[in-house]
Amino acid sequence: MLVGVGSRVVYIGETRLPFGQQPLLLYGGGLTLQTTSGSVQGIILDTHSFMSTDAQTSSEQVHTVVTL
Repeated sequence: MLVGVGSRVVYIGETRLPFGQQPLLLYGGGLTLQTTSGSVQGIILDTHSFMSTDAQTSSEQVHTVVTL
């Protein structure tokens, strides 16, 4: 993931997509993909996994993200 900060871009991380699936929509760290059969599947980007409702969020994770 690349983030624009003024006149520079900062590399934050990357998420590998499942084989053969195509991205349709990216919003708030959630990525909607189209599978090879045409159905739709959603994943959370690795860089946003701390925001997932089923993930345990530690204060250290929050601090790391905020200081990026």
